[in-house]
Amino acid sequence: MRLAVMAAISAMAALSAYARGAERKPLPRVLAYVDNDAVPPRVLQLAEGIADGMFATAGVRIGWHGRSPEGSTPRTGALAIGLAANTPAHLLPGALAFSRVYEGVHIDVFCDRLDRMAPGSKLSVLLLAHVLVHEITHMLQGVDRHSDTGIMKARWTASDYAEMMSTPLSFTAQDVLLIQLGLAARAREEALVAGSPFAAQDAQ
Repeated sequence: MRLAVMAAISAMAALSAYARGAERKPLPRVLAYVDNDAVPPRVLQLAEGIADGMFATAGVRIGWHGRSPEGSTPRTGALAIGLAANTPAHLLPGALAFSRVYEGVHIDVFCDRLDRMAPGSKLSVLLLAHVLVHEITHMLQGVDRHSDTGIMKARWTASDYAEMMSTPLSFTAQDVLLIQLGLAARAREEALVAGSPFAAQDAQ
Protein backbone atom coordinates (compact mmCIF):
# COMPACT_ATOMS: atom_id res chain seq x y z
CA MET A 1 0.00 0.00 0.00
CA ARG A 2 2.87 2.37 0.79
CA LEU A 3 4.24 1.90 -2.75
CA ALA A 4 0.79 2.56 -4.19
CA VAL A 5 0.49 5.79 -2.21
CA MET A 6 3.95 6.95 -3.32
CA ALA A 7 3.20 6.19 -6.96
CA ALA A 8 -0.14 7.97 -6.77
CA ILE A 9 1.43 11.04 -5.18
CA SER A 10 4.06 11.11 -7.93
CA ALA A 11 1.40 10.96 -10.61
CA MET A 12 -0.53 13.78 -8.94
CA ALA A 13 2.63 15.88 -8.81
CA ALA A 14 3.12 15.38 -12.54
CA LEU A 15 -0.29 16.96 -13.12
CA SER A 16 -0.08 19.72 -10.52
CA ALA A 17 1.54 22.38 -12.71
CA TYR A 18 -1.27 22.20 -15.24
CA ALA A 19 -3.91 22.05 -12.54
CA ARG A 20 -2.54 25.18 -10.84
CA GLY A 21 -2.66 27.05 -14.14
CA ALA A 22 -6.18 25.80 -14.85
CA GLU A 23 -7.40 27.13 -11.51
CA ARG A 24 -6.74 30.69 -12.66
CA LYS A 25 -9.70 30.27 -14.98
CA PRO A 26 -12.60 28.30 -13.50
CA LEU A 27 -13.29 25.14 -15.46
CA PRO A 28 -16.69 23.49 -15.86
CA ARG A 29 -17.25 20.95 -13.10
CA VAL A 30 -19.09 17.63 -13.39
CA LEU A 31 -20.46 16.06 -10.21
CA ALA A 32 -19.76 12.37 -9.63
CA TYR A 33 -21.37 10.37 -6.81
CA VAL A 34 -19.36 7.25 -5.98
CA ASP A 35 -20.93 4.25 -4.27
CA ASN A 36 -17.86 2.47 -2.89
CA ASP A 37 -18.05 -0.95 -1.30
CA ALA A 38 -14.94 -2.29 -2.98
CA VAL A 39 -11.73 -0.36 -2.27
CA PRO A 40 -10.16 1.32 0.79
CA PRO A 41 -11.21 4.98 1.09
CA ARG A 42 -7.59 6.17 0.80
CA VAL A 43 -7.13 4.29 -2.48
CA LEU A 44 -10.31 5.85 -3.86
CA GLN A 45 -9.28 9.32 -2.68
CA LEU A 46 -5.91 9.06 -4.41
CA ALA A 47 -7.46 7.69 -7.61
CA GLU A 48 -10.04 10.49 -7.67
CA GLY A 49 -7.29 13.10 -7.26
CA ILE A 50 -5.30 11.66 -10.17
CA ALA A 51 -8.42 11.40 -12.33
CA ASP A 52 -9.37 15.03 -11.60
CA GLY A 53 -5.89 16.17 -12.59
CA MET A 54 -6.12 14.22 -15.84
CA PHE A 55 -9.46 15.83 -16.65
CA ALA A 56 -8.04 19.28 -15.95
CA THR A 57 -5.82 18.79 -19.00
CA ALA A 58 -9.02 18.45 -21.06
CA GLY A 59 -10.64 21.57 -19.58
CA VAL A 60 -13.00 20.03 -17.04
CA ARG A 61 -12.92 19.21 -13.32
CA ILE A 62 -14.70 16.46 -11.42
CA GLY A 63 -16.51 17.18 -8.15
CA TRP A 64 -16.35 13.92 -6.23
CA HIS A 65 -18.97 12.95 -3.66
CA GLY A 66 -19.99 9.83 -1.77
CA ARG A 67 -23.05 7.85 -2.74
CA SER A 68 -26.33 9.65 -3.25
CA PRO A 69 -28.76 9.59 -0.33
CA GLU A 70 -30.67 6.31 -0.16
CA GLY A 71 -33.50 6.20 -2.68
CA SER A 72 -32.51 9.40 -4.47
CA THR A 73 -31.01 9.95 -7.89
CA PRO A 74 -28.14 12.35 -8.66
CA ARG A 75 -29.06 15.85 -9.75
CA THR A 76 -29.34 16.55 -13.47
CA GLY A 77 -25.96 16.35 -15.19
CA ALA A 78 -24.31 14.35 -12.40
CA LEU A 79 -22.85 10.86 -12.69
CA ALA A 80 -23.48 7.84 -10.46
CA ILE A 81 -20.50 5.49 -10.20
CA GLY A 82 -20.68 2.10 -8.53
CA LEU A 83 -17.51 0.27 -7.47
CA ALA A 84 -18.23 -3.46 -7.47
CA ALA A 85 -16.37 -6.02 -5.36
CA ASN A 86 -18.00 -9.23 -6.60
CA THR A 87 -18.53 -9.07 -10.35
CA PRO A 88 -20.28 -12.14 -11.81
CA ALA A 89 -17.94 -14.01 -14.16
CA HIS A 90 -20.56 -14.02 -16.94
CA LEU A 91 -20.99 -10.21 -16.85
CA LEU A 92 -19.04 -8.67 -19.73
CA PRO A 93 -16.08 -11.08 -19.43
CA GLY A 94 -12.76 -9.25 -19.65
CA ALA A 95 -14.26 -5.79 -19.16
CA LEU A 96 -12.94 -3.60 -16.33
CA ALA A 97 -15.99 -1.32 -16.26
CA PHE A 98 -19.22 -0.50 -18.05
CA SER A 99 -20.82 2.85 -18.86
CA ARG A 100 -24.43 3.36 -19.84
CA VAL A 101 -23.31 5.95 -22.36
CA TYR A 102 -26.64 6.83 -23.93
CA GLU A 103 -28.43 6.86 -20.57
CA GLY A 104 -25.81 9.36 -19.42
CA VAL A 105 -25.71 8.69 -15.67
CA HIS A 106 -24.53 5.27 -14.45
CA ILE A 107 -21.07 3.72 -14.51
CA ASP A 108 -20.03 0.39 -12.97
CA VAL A 109 -16.35 -0.31 -12.21
CA PHE A 110 -15.40 -3.93 -11.61
CA CYS A 111 -12.80 -3.39 -8.89
CA ASP A 112 -12.30 -7.08 -8.17
CA ARG A 113 -11.04 -7.50 -11.74
CA LEU A 114 -8.76 -4.49 -11.35
CA ASP A 115 -7.38 -6.00 -8.16
CA ARG A 116 -6.62 -9.29 -9.91
CA MET A 117 -4.62 -7.39 -12.52
CA ALA A 118 -2.56 -5.48 -9.95
CA PRO A 119 -2.93 -7.21 -6.56
CA GLY A 120 -1.37 -5.04 -3.86
CA SER A 121 0.90 -3.27 -6.35
CA LYS A 122 1.55 0.41 -6.87
CA LEU A 123 -0.37 0.12 -10.14
CA SER A 124 -3.67 -0.43 -8.33
CA VAL A 125 -4.41 3.24 -7.58
CA LEU A 126 -3.25 4.36 -11.01
CA LEU A 127 -5.30 1.69 -12.77
CA LEU A 128 -8.46 2.70 -10.88
CA ALA A 129 -7.83 6.36 -11.80
CA HIS A 130 -7.41 5.51 -15.49
CA VAL A 131 -10.54 3.34 -15.58
CA LEU A 132 -12.55 6.13 -13.94
CA VAL A 133 -11.26 8.65 -16.48
CA HIS A 134 -11.94 6.31 -19.41
CA GLU A 135 -15.52 5.62 -18.39
CA ILE A 136 -16.36 9.18 -17.37
CA THR A 137 -15.00 10.37 -20.72
CA HIS A 138 -17.44 8.07 -22.51
CA MET A 139 -20.24 9.74 -20.53
CA LEU A 140 -19.05 13.29 -21.14
CA GLN A 141 -18.59 12.68 -24.86
CA GLY A 142 -21.99 11.03 -25.04
CA VAL A 143 -20.81 8.51 -27.61
CA ASP A 144 -19.37 4.99 -27.44
CA ARG A 145 -16.06 5.44 -29.25
CA HIS A 146 -12.36 4.80 -28.73
CA SER A 147 -9.08 6.34 -29.84
CA ASP A 148 -6.01 4.67 -31.31
CA THR A 149 -3.76 5.96 -28.53
CA GLY A 150 -3.88 7.20 -24.95
CA ILE A 151 -6.51 6.99 -22.26
CA MET A 152 -9.37 6.23 -24.65
CA LYS A 153 -7.87 3.16 -26.32
CA ALA A 154 -10.28 0.23 -26.43
CA ARG A 155 -7.67 -2.04 -24.83
CA TRP A 156 -4.51 -0.97 -23.06
CA THR A 157 -1.30 -2.88 -23.77
CA ALA A 158 1.59 -3.82 -21.51
CA SER A 159 3.42 -0.68 -22.64
CA ASP A 160 0.39 1.45 -21.68
CA TYR A 161 0.36 -0.06 -18.19
CA ALA A 162 4.09 0.59 -17.89
CA GLU A 163 3.56 4.22 -18.94
CA MET A 164 0.88 4.67 -16.28
CA MET A 165 3.50 3.99 -13.64
CA SER A 166 5.30 7.24 -14.42
CA THR A 167 2.95 9.47 -16.42
CA PRO A 168 -0.84 9.29 -16.79
CA LEU A 169 -2.05 8.34 -20.26
CA SER A 170 -3.14 11.39 -22.24
CA PHE A 171 -6.18 12.46 -24.22
CA THR A 172 -5.94 12.89 -27.98
CA ALA A 173 -7.01 16.20 -29.54
CA GLN A 174 -10.16 14.45 -30.78
CA ASP A 175 -10.91 13.19 -27.27
CA VAL A 176 -10.72 16.74 -25.89
CA LEU A 177 -12.87 18.19 -28.66
CA LEU A 178 -15.59 15.60 -28.06
CA ILE A 179 -15.45 16.19 -24.30
CA GLN A 180 -15.98 19.92 -24.84
CA LEU A 181 -18.83 19.32 -27.29
CA GLY A 182 -20.38 16.86 -24.85
CA LEU A 183 -20.11 19.29 -21.96
CA ALA A 184 -21.88 21.95 -24.02
CA ALA A 185 -24.67 19.50 -24.83
CA ARG A 186 -25.02 18.50 -21.16
CA ALA A 187 -25.17 22.17 -20.15
CA ARG A 188 -27.96 22.79 -22.67
CA GLU A 189 -29.87 19.78 -21.34
CA GLU A 190 -29.48 20.98 -17.74
CA ALA A 191 -30.74 24.43 -18.75
CA LEU A 192 -33.78 22.93 -20.45
CA VAL A 193 -34.59 20.81 -17.41
CA ALA A 194 -34.12 23.75 -15.05
CA GLY A 195 -36.40 25.92 -17.19
CA SER A 196 -39.16 23.37 -17.59
CA PRO A 197 -42.54 23.94 -15.84
CA PHE A 198 -42.06 20.61 -14.04
CA ALA A 199 -38.80 21.82 -12.52
CA ALA A 200 -40.57 24.99 -11.39
CA GLN A 201 -43.32 22.95 -9.73
CA ASP A 202 -40.74 20.76 -7.98
CA ALA A 203 -39.04 23.83 -6.59
CA GLN A 204 -42.26 25.08 -4.95
